[in-house]
Amino acid sequence: MVAALFLGIHGNLNAGRRDMEDASERGFVENDDAGLLLSILYTRERKFDQAMTKLAQLHERYPENYLVQLDMAALDSDFGPAR
Repeated sequence: MVAALFLGIHGNLNAGRRDMEDASERGFVENDDAGLLLSILYTRERKFDQAMTKLAQLHERYPENYLVQLDMAALDSDFGPAR
């Protein structure tokens, strides 16, 4: 994967997003990781409401994880409250 990145081989963004959404919804072990990656992807695509939704889901599952709270606060601070 790293070699593909450095060699300029790129994948399909839409197919990758669908795979991450499937893993987030139906995955057993990797669903939380996929949700976090989706929140990053949604933020980069300026889909802030969807990013905040994924972070809120992670916060419900892991309320003691302060990093999720910090990500939510940063998203809210930088781009305004989710509507």
